[in-house]
Amino acid sequence: MDSMTHSDSKQPSWLRKNWKMVALILVGIGTLFCAFIAAIFMIVFGSMKHSGAYQLALSRASSTPAVVTQIGQPLKGGWFITGNIHTSGPNGHAELAIPLSGTRGKGTLYTIADKQLGEWKTCSLVFMPDSSGTKVVIVDSAATRCPSRSSED
Repeated sequence: MDSMTHSDSKQPSWLRKNWKMVALILVGIGTLFCAFIAAIFMIVFGSMKHSGAYQLALSRASSTPAVVTQIGQPLKGGWFITGNIHTSGPNGHAELAIPLSGTRGKGTLYTIADKQLGEWKTCSLVFMPDSSGTKVVIVDSAATRCPSRSSED
């Protein structure tokens, strides 16, 4: 009888026997969760980078000497684009803040664009350098014929 009690007390718990498997499962779940978040991040920001409004803004900024002089070439758009893009069929509207970098500096490109009949048109395009430098108005909103929009749209 003493031998039964003695062997029962030395019996390790299930968790103590399988802690490596439990740790591996938890690491796997954590890795899958991180991969899921990264996939969402890539889809959202990737779709913004492939939008016509983004491409048009980056193209216009790259061909503007005042922007190139301040931050250098080549201009590269960053990943953390903020703003929104709304499209409905062939029409749409975009308001974006695009981080830009070049060989000499960084800044943010602000654009407002409208899409009519499938074609994007820049309504306003302004570059603001991060450090010393001057604001560059590439497309003045007063000079375009874009419909004015309220912030509630």
